[in-house]
Amino acid sequence: MGDRCQEECPFGSFGFQCSQHCDCHNGGQCSPTTGACECEPGYKGPRCQERLCPEGLHGPGCTLPCPCDADNTISCHPVTGACTCQPGWSGHHCNESCPVGYYGDGCQLPCTCQNGADCHSITGGCTCAPGFMGEVCAVSCAAGTYGPNCSSICSCNNGGTCSPVDGSCTCKEGWQGLDCTLPCPSGTWGLNCNESCTCANGAACSPIDGSCSCTPGWLGDTCELPC
Repeated sequence: MGDRCQEECPFGSFGFQCSQHCDCHNGGQCSPTTGACECEPGYKGPRCQERLCPEGLHGPGCTLPCPCDADNTISCHPVTGACTCQPGWSGHHCNESCPVGYYGDGCQLPCTCQNGADCHSITGGCTCAPGFMGEVCAVSCAAGTYGPNCSSICSCNNGGTCSPVDGSCTCKEGWQGLDCTLPCPSGTWGLNCNESCTCANGAACSPIDGSCSCTPGWLGDTCELPC
């Protein structure tokens, strides 16, 4: 190719105007003129698709067992015994899963999962942590839902808010209990009913803000003053 036909075809192509695609396998080199494959040592066939050694063996006379973990390996080089790992596996023997944060061929692809989600070592798919949803787990659970995939419904009452992770309730002032159905006991008020009322002379105390409702004949913030 080129203005004076002095340049070879780019790697992976051959023929007139380099318009045809090479189909050599296992590292075979393609003739830029004919497309014929020159195979790497250890392979044969028109496209270098055949191993000289049976699967599982390598080396001189094909007498050495491959060191690869068979379940996690695509192939073992018939000459060197080097292992080509299945997606999701790495290491010299293909016995190491991808490190956290990576997946795919050679564990080279970075995971895109967010908020503590697990990333599938082969596909990169995300398993969201409780409290999150979406393809990459970037979406918080909608109000009133919680848990894995936000599939559980909150049971908080009386305006209590629900944790998107485990569904636990944070009750509004004046309420307590697992589902916020218990009013504060007499004489207490506020968040978790932790505050003590200071109302005097038989006055009622608001369980929400601790304000006093004086009985007849009394006034003041704590009903301590006679009329």
